[in-house]
Amino acid sequence: MDPSNEKALIFHRNNTAIRIIAPILCVEQLLYALLLSPPESIFQQLYFSTSALLMIITILSYTIKSADSFPVSWMHEYYSLGILLLGMGIALVRILAHEGVLYGIPTIYLAILYGGAVVLIVPYYQSALLYGGISVAAVLLVPSNNKVVPDIPIRADLMINGLIAWVVSAMNYRNFRRLNASARLIAQKNRELQNLSQRDWLTGLYNRRRVDFQLEQIHRYASIILLDLDHFKQINDSYGHHRGDEVLKEISQLLETHIGEDDLCSRWGGEEFLILSSQPGEPLAEQLRSSIASSSFSNGLTLTASFGVVSCNEASDQEALLITVDRRLYQAKELGRNRVVSQATDLSRRQG
Repeated sequence: MDPSNEKALIFHRNNTAIRIIAPILCVEQLLYALLLSPPESIFQQLYFSTSALLMIITILSYTIKSADSFPVSWMHEYYSLGILLLGMGIALVRILAHEGVLYGIPTIYLAILYGGAVVLIVPYYQSALLYGGISVAAVLLVPSNNKVVPDIPIRADLMINGLIAWVVSAMNYRNFRRLNASARLIAQKNRELQNLSQRDWLTGLYNRRRVDFQLEQIHRYASIILLDLDHFKQINDSYGHHRGDEVLKEISQLLETHIGEDDLCSRWGGEEFLILSSQPGEPLAEQLRSSIASSSFSNGLTLTASFGVVSCNEASDQEALLITVDRRLYQAKELGRNRVVSQATDLSRRQG
């Protein structure tokens, strides 16, 4: 899952936790109702009701699709918050139904309070509202509905534990965001490294490593075009390598504007460029040849290029195709440069 989609990550993680915890608690509550509660007592009814609610939650958690297959709406954002609020409500009702004397905060209440803070990822403001609201409700309702030992500061304990649970939840959320930020950074660096490993440092075109990989899937393409800039060494000798580099960059931009979306253009080495095209190679090569010859580069410099073209159905072996296209480029140079040589080209015909 993409680390940049933080909301989807939170939903996915929380829903996974709910899928694991809800069915376990469902079975636990059912066993309490059947084995530990007096028949037809209020506690048995509470355990049965809680078990039924947890079963509904379990079914819901498995019914909702994975978060990477749909946009995360506000309903999905508040999904885990609602589940946690339901759990706290059940714990509060359990306290209010207690018939004996309260000697402290019941374990079920603390378990849900801190369990939710540790297991579920909840943003700061949501957790503040949740833990603040449940603590206030407990402070207002519990002492008036239960006999509390006078020496036990139950109100203070409820507020302090609610505050501590919110701090734990906030720290959990902060750690999640830090880890997710690190994951995003690592993913970005990996993309950059992958891009650097596949791109030519000067022109930004794909390099031979990427081409070697694409040649393994040569059946996806219709033709291979290999071109070489004519007398490029004279530009470097006359104007310097910096000027030559600028020409290579401009040539690269020109090539990319003419090829299709599914085509791949790469710097093959020096002033040679190789194109894997999904369209017939000779018309495209002729278009590129004409465009280069009629263009001006790096403040007025003009140049031409020679092209070799091979159809990918001429051979099934990629090495044989590369040998053939290289030989046709050599023939184009031998015939006077600034021309395209392909299987369909009359080698006695001179262009340009």
